[in-house]
Amino acid sequence: MLPWQDRHFKYAPDAPGEPLPVSGRLLGSQHMASYMLAMCHGYAMITTIQLSPGTRSLLAELKENPRETYDEVVNKLLSLVPRGDEEGPYAHAFRVSLLKARIEIREGRTIDHARLKRRLNL
Repeated sequence: MLPWQDRHFKYAPDAPGEPLPVSGRLLGSQHMASYMLAMCHGYAMITTIQLSPGTRSLLAELKENPRETYDEVVNKLLSLVPRGDEEGPYAHAFRVSLLKARIEIREGRTIDHARLKRRLNL
């Protein structure tokens, strides 16, 4: 049976902008057909990530409104780590180090300039 022949399979949204649900009954090649239908209708692949309840609550507090998705919240957070500047894109390792540095500053794991000069005998 093809996905669109399954009465539990929904191959088009009821309203524009509504996400395309995928039936839990799809198996094997039906998943591929479901994916292809979703791509033809312009829907992106949806994935699941694991979050602790506490992390989910913190993300929910950052929502501007109840209809905002967690994807939108996470993308706003990711935009805080710059991708590059006028000289070009940053390397992956550099972007990770920027994030680590911001966390260290927030946690107070930094040394002020005067103390660093004393430590280096300058």
